[in-house]
Amino acid sequence: MSDIEEQDLYGLAVNKWGKDTQIDMAIEELSELIKVLAKRKRKVNGSSIAEIYDEIVDVDIMLHQLRIIFIFDDKKFNIVKNIKLKRLKKILEARTLKV
Repeated sequence: MSDIEEQDLYGLAVNKWGKDTQIDMAIEELSELIKVLAKRKRKVNGSSIAEIYDEIVDVDIMLHQLRIIFIFDDKKFNIVKNIKLKRLKKILEARTLKV
């Protein structure tokens, strides 16, 4: 599926079910990811990698819809993302030097 088709699909989902419903769905998918990660960490009847992968994909789909709902500007999004990645890099480099 092309990026354009994918974006169109996200928009169709938001239009079909509405913003509030898709926000609720995003919350549900995020909580399901939290649940499988917690199960995996406990290792007692832990979640499989396939289950974790499946939930990450569900969350990714919902994150794209949230970007539509909250009218994310891709340029601004990438600016903020790069700032946060640079901050992470700086933290990791500082910790590497202390070791």
